[in-house]
Amino acid sequence: MTGIALMLFGVFLLTAGIFIYMRSQENGSKVIAANENTKISFVETRLQDKRTTLGDSTVEEDIQEVAISTEKASLPTKVSIQEEATASIITPVVALAKNSESKVASEAKRKTQGNLDDESKRKGDDFEKFIIQKFNRKYFSIKEWEGDKYVNGLYAETTLNPDMTLELNLKDEKKQFAVECKWKQNFYRNGVEVASNAQLARYKKFETEKGIPVFMTVGIDGEAASPKSLYVIPLKEIKDNFIHVSQLKKFEKDVNEKFFFDLKSEVLQ
Repeated sequence: MTGIALMLFGVFLLTAGIFIYMRSQENGSKVIAANENTKISFVETRLQDKRTTLGDSTVEEDIQEVAISTEKASLPTKVSIQEEATASIITPVVALAKNSESKVASEAKRKTQGNLDDESKRKGDDFEKFIIQKFNRKYFSIKEWEGDKYVNGLYAETTLNPDMTLELNLKDEKKQFAVECKWKQNFYRNGVEVASNAQLARYKKFETEKGIPVFMTVGIDGEAASPKSLYVIPLKEIKDNFIHVSQLKKFEKDVNEKFFFDLKSEVLQ
């Protein structure tokens, strides 16, 4: 709506500019007419002087001479009046039109980026829902599930933590662990970037401070809500933020199976 309003405002300014330009042309014509009257008076005065001093025999030649000199003197005035009138109207209108066009383009770019961010957030949420449903509610409970909400750089400290913290509940034992979820449309350069270096550093710090294992779940291809390939990687096994396909294979999991947490080895499978 903002873009449309700016365009309508630009059209209004252009219409107003044309109207003012026409009025300026009319005023310019009046000035030119006054100059013409001055020229005629000047010519008549020159001719009268010639008749007095030279007689009628040289009148025709003097008419041409006076007319040419007067026309040369008045021409710049006519041109300058028209050029100034045109420049004073067209230049501001063109500038306003360009400014409106720039604002419309900026608004469109902002909305496009916003749509991309929303789409990325939606896909991330879909993959998290896919992962959470892999845990049997009879044995696993959700302790934390980050919403990643933020505005103008303001966000909760927990936003920097892994996406979710779960707890395995057995008869005599309980064990918490955290899961970070990443979905990618496809592999890039025969591998996948599971996180940024800064994110990996934060997850490792979280793992140390909380004393609980962290796992990276990576979905590849298909849809975020139903990936074709799934990998579950212990954070302690990740040495670099980029993992080659050959390294991923040993962490591959059947996308149709539920998750199982081995208490003895503390490995999520």
